[in-house]
Amino acid sequence: MIPTPVLDRCVFVKMLKDVGPVAVDADGQQLVDMRAGDLFIIQYARVQRLVAAEDAVLV
Repeated sequence: MIPTPVLDRCVFVKMLKDVGPVAVDADGQQLVDMRAGDLFIIQYARVQRLVAAEDAVLV
């Protein structure tokens, strides 16, 4: 079993599906269009729901 990262730490994530705009800041004002195959370094809290929904995987 892979341990869950600390929510405020950055992780490498690969998108498995097109999910559209995702807020990448605490205020939700800066959006990034996330598409299948894209790689990101981002706070885990911003993509936790995408990983849980299997729209993305931690690399």
